[in-house]
Amino acid sequence: MRGLVDVRGAALLPEVILTGRRAAKLEQQFLGLRSELAERGEELAPACAANGESMAPLNRWPRRQQ
Repeated sequence: MRGLVDVRGAALLPEVILTGRRAAKLEQQFLGLRSELAERGEELAPACAANGESMAPLNRWPRRQQ
């Protein structure tokens, strides 16, 4: 393929193909991690809500002046 040659004259096509494969692999890894993060967020949501409910009365408690 013409035009895919660096300044040294070495063909870049294999490098372009490998880079594309690496990008596809990283994209799949990213999508998997994003999905895992969403799942963990869903697991933590009830605990966060319970924590907020238990802390609300303490946040309304009159504070002493120091």
